[in-house]
Amino acid sequence: MININYLRKSVGLGSVCLGLICCIPGSYAASPKSDTAAQSGEGGSTITVTRAPSVGSGVFVGLSVDGKHVKTLMQGSRYNGTLSPGKHVISVNPDPNTSGQRPNAVEVTAEKGHSYSFSATRSKSGDIVLTKTS
Repeated sequence: MININYLRKSVGLGSVCLGLICCIPGSYAASPKSDTAAQSGEGGSTITVTRAPSVGSGVFVGLSVDGKHVKTLMQGSRYNGTLSPGKHVISVNPDPNTSGQRPNAVEVTAEKGHSYSFSATRSKSGDIVLTKTS
């Protein structure tokens, strides 16, 4: 089932639908080779966030880096991006957020050449959380 309020927010005013050919919001469109969280010059680090099956169907996961929305993770999707060296805040939030959950955030101090992996999962209390993966 499609969340109409989500589509209204995502599609915006500039999209046009003609017959069966529709403009697709960025979070549903094919991902470019690499999503960019924070522009990194040479020697940045990489970040991967995977959406775990435990999140459940019908719930999207909004992913933000340093307060900027970078991707909506649907079932079976992941985010691959880069981080410039320094401190960054990675956060997730359910969409729709029917429970009023506050964003779950993790602070990362990115170092040149390192890789950081996280999984968006559902905690025992039912909240969407980020857990570090190896």
